[in-house]
Amino acid sequence: MGLGLASIPQMLEKKFRKNFEYHAVEIDSEIIYLADKYILSDLKSPISIYEMDAEIFVEISEEKFDMIIIDIFDNNTVPEKFESPDFLEKTIDLLSEGGILLYNRLNQDNKTYNETKLYFDEVFSKIFPASKKLFIKNNIILSNRNDIFVE
Repeated sequence: MGLGLASIPQMLEKKFRKNFEYHAVEIDSEIIYLADKYILSDLKSPISIYEMDAEIFVEISEEKFDMIIIDIFDNNTVPEKFESPDFLEKTIDLLSEGGILLYNRLNQDNKTYNETKLYFDEVFSKIFPASKKLFIKNNIILSNRNDIFVE
């Protein structure tokens, strides 16, 4: 959720040599246009794009996914509705059994670090008791599972 310029499918395919079937949810038509212009045509993996709000997508989708990546920002802020327990609980319904949820958060300074730590402690880890944080450069990836990261 959150296509950006399709950097996640591009990284998985080009750097890690993984070809998957992607379903991207992006509300901004300009972002979709730019991703299509600069990245998507170079990918071998099939990608379906849903031009809609991710909040609506989790309400109406009946598909199950092996992995859901939430990478939604408005400038450098995650919109509040995507931090709600209700939104996270609806993503659970979209995960296949044993599925992985990865939630990208910024870690650019003390403020964003503290916001993510509070969110993890007060919301995320209560919904996903086996959750874990992974620090990668200027990001903190929250996962519903603590058994997928090798440190």
